[in-house]
Amino acid sequence: MEKETLQYNAFHLERRILWFCGIYSGKDFQSQKRHFLRAMGVFLVLLIFDLSMLMKIIVDHNKLEIVFQTAYHIIVIIIDQIKTVSLYRALSRFNNLEDMLRDPIFNTETSTRCTFIAKAVNNLINLKRVVWRMTIFIATLYSLMALINGNLPIPLWCPSIVLDMFNPYYQLYEVLCIWVTTATISTDLILIGLLYLMSAQIKTLNFNLRNVTDTNPDYDAERQEKQVQDNLRISIRHHLAISDFVSKLEEIFSFGLFLQIFSSIIAISAGGVYMVFVTLTPSSFIILVSSMTMILAQIAMYCWVGQGLLTESDQIGESCYMSEWYTCNIATRKMFFIIMERSKRVISFKAGKFFELSFTTLVMIIKNAYSYFTVIITAFK
Repeated sequence: MEKETLQYNAFHLERRILWFCGIYSGKDFQSQKRHFLRAMGVFLVLLIFDLSMLMKIIVDHNKLEIVFQTAYHIIVIIIDQIKTVSLYRALSRFNNLEDMLRDPIFNTETSTRCTFIAKAVNNLINLKRVVWRMTIFIATLYSLMALINGNLPIPLWCPSIVLDMFNPYYQLYEVLCIWVTTATISTDLILIGLLYLMSAQIKTLNFNLRNVTDTNPDYDAERQEKQVQDNLRISIRHHLAISDFVSKLEEIFSFGLFLQIFSSIIAISAGGVYMVFVTLTPSSFIILVSSMTMILAQIAMYCWVGQGLLTESDQIGESCYMSEWYTCNIATRKMFFIIMERSKRVISFKAGKFFELSFTTLVMIIKNAYSYFTVIITAFK
């Protein structure tokens, strides 16, 4: 399969899920007459879900157990919805980014030994398989708790008259909301996947630069020099295209990721406080630990792919230096110098223009979550 097809089709399942919810449309998933109605239906269902949780906190503000439990869930759920809304609002710009994956500049390798893109797609497929299994497991636990025990795993407010008349249907409504919310993980997987592919693109760029001066025994010196210059021009365009892609992706999702980083700190600390102050049943404990693990895994994946961008882009200048640039003429050396100067501006993904996605940010999140947890515990004791 061609590299451009591999990259573009790496998110086929996620596109289909979001298309079914009315959130996504593109070349392979055309918008239908009822497409907008599906989207509005999904957003309406989730809006009522969010408002019910908020009302539960307001009505039962004196009940510490319910407040902590509801606040924990509403933080987690709303942030995923914000990123999905960001995708929906900027869908045309996102479609343009997807089309860039088919651009020859993202699929040109000056060395046939370079296979980073194909490996990245295979790794991404395996990663998505693990995430989907984990997400479905958690959603199933929540659903079974609502249907079998008759207890709502996520506290919701509802007028008593309506609750008495439609209690079974209200449980089904929460199950529906749980699975719709689960579908929004597709947005995260697409964003993580695109950043991971850009990291593979930079790795390909580094490989091409390190081997750009490889000699061809069939070429004379002049033709060899011209070949090196042609390959360097491709590498310059490749570097600019990667930087432009990441920048445009950041414009769409930066705010949503900033809120996710901030909310992850609150959610993790709130989950810890909830476990300390509330007596949990075995099923509630398993659900809480599973959902907190998912929150950490989700933000860890973002920081992991962000760190990959930083690490690989930081090596571009070194890759130029590792080539046999000293054997080239003055004009070719100047081209190496241009790339090395451009590489001083490291490619990274920033959340809200404040946090670079990296392992440093992940450590900061964990430290702050623990600090807030200890402060809350001390205050209540």
